[in-house]
Amino acid sequence: MSRIWSYEQIKIGDPMDPETLMGPLIDDTARQTMMQAIEAVKNQGGTVVRRYAPDRGGT
Repeated sequence: MSRIWSYEQIKIGDPMDPETLMGPLIDDTARQTMMQAIEAVKNQGGTVVRRYAPDRGGT
């Protein structure tokens, strides 16, 4: 099985929907953890495709 996913395959949305693969990040700690994971992928030569993501959470 390929480990390569196209962003079109990932359903982002309501975490209560069983079809959703990725819900919102709950707080700044979660956002920081995700950003560290993204940097690790880039440092290992991976390609990161981003949709719009704000630098800061909140309202």
